[in-house]
Amino acid sequence: MRYKAIFQVEGNQELLYKCLSQEQDKKDRFELKIRKRPKMLEIIMLADDHIALKAITNSMSKMLELYERLEKIEL
Repeated sequence: MRYKAIFQVEGNQELLYKCLSQEQDKKDRFELKIRKRPKMLEIIMLADDHIALKAITNSMSKMLELYERLEKIEL
């Protein structure tokens, strides 16, 4: 079974893209795609199983937390 989750994040696209682009790749059990959209960044997570999906969504959630902290510092 293949799973898909999408996060759509508004904000400073360039800063967020820098934070997440290093993670963008295809691994053994999941694939991460990052797309710039008008006024938002779209994070697409594809996983082969529910454990890989949980791992990648948790990882992206932590990266978004870091992004929020960086954004507050820049303001």
